[in-house]
Amino acid sequence: MCNRDIAARRRQHGVTLVELLVGLVIGLLVVTAAITTMLLSRTTAAAVSDMTQLQQQGSFALRMFGTQARQAGSVELTGENDLGAVSFDSTFTGFNGTGVAVSGTEGIGGAPDTVSFSNQPSTALARDCLGNIAGARMDSTFSVVKGNLRCQGASGLPQPLVENVADFQVWYRVKTSPSSIRRMTAEEVDDAKLWNAVRSVEICLDLQGTETGDHGRSTHVDCDGKVVPRKGLPRVLFRNVFDLRTQGT
Repeated sequence: MCNRDIAARRRQHGVTLVELLVGLVIGLLVVTAAITTMLLSRTTAAAVSDMTQLQQQGSFALRMFGTQARQAGSVELTGENDLGAVSFDSTFTGFNGTGVAVSGTEGIGGAPDTVSFSNQPSTALARDCLGNIAGARMDSTFSVVKGNLRCQGASGLPQPLVENVADFQVWYRVKTSPSSIRRMTAEEVDDAKLWNAVRSVEICLDLQGTETGDHGRSTHVDCDGKVVPRKGLPRVLFRNVFDLRTQGT
């Protein structure tokens, strides 16, 4: 064997145990960082998706409330004379035949409320909160059962509209005198027999997501103004006041 081959073999050698361990550690660190980044991205994406869904559900619910509330008590136009005077159908009987356009019940012990709206459809194709064609009177009742906001319409069978409902509270702006409007609960309105004096309805819908994570704050202010823990879940409060346009001012 020539001296050249011997010199080449001497230059060829493997890595030491220390070098191998160092390489393994560096590889594990890279893999760990990649997995951590992936999990963080996945958690963030899930949280964003959860919050987006809550926003969509809340917007849909408020739109549905507004559609029913703003037409509560409306009656069908039956004619107009040569002088421009109009006449309206006088057969409207109100929610469940009570003569009132808005009604509700107070949740026991802070439980979610219920609220009902009634009107006389102006066309034969008018639809209730579930898309059903109504008859001579259109009643829609909103309630919460097992975290689902439900509506009972013309079919008489309640159907879920929105899920993940943590709370649902309703107040009524009632005209108690020619110059006074009072904010009242359903129980207060019922005790005073002032359902016909309701001028607007205040809706508060509290939605809670399902994806745990860091959502910026550890507490949440609910419909009653109380500070409650988030428990790592996203919560969004939707609140709006809907005027009953047919009830005057």
